[in-house]
Amino acid sequence: MRRLLEASPRTQRTERTITDISTLMAEIKSSRERGYASIDQEVELGLRSVAVPLLHSRGRTVASLNVGLACRGNGCRDRSVPCAIACSPGGAKRYASVKLAALSSISP
Repeated sequence: MRRLLEASPRTQRTERTITDISTLMAEIKSSRERGYASIDQEVELGLRSVAVPLLHSRGRTVASLNVGLACRGNGCRDRSVPCAIACSPGGAKRYASVKLAALSSISP
């Protein structure tokens, strides 16, 4: 992966664009661990995006799904991440656990 990144142009499209190879490698690792990837205005100011792998019955990635959101401020990201978690492999179970934990902390 590092060699591929080193051979690729890394154009800084906004002040948020990640071009440093070590930072990119860390972000890829983090995305794999989370089960989804996200960007926050790295391609275009005001654009946030979340992507998840789509798996076949044996668990192999066959495609991906990406949702882009035009937004301002932080509220948009707060709504997109739960969707990505729910759509990611094993995510529905994780998302339900997070929601149940949040609900159980609410007192009547």
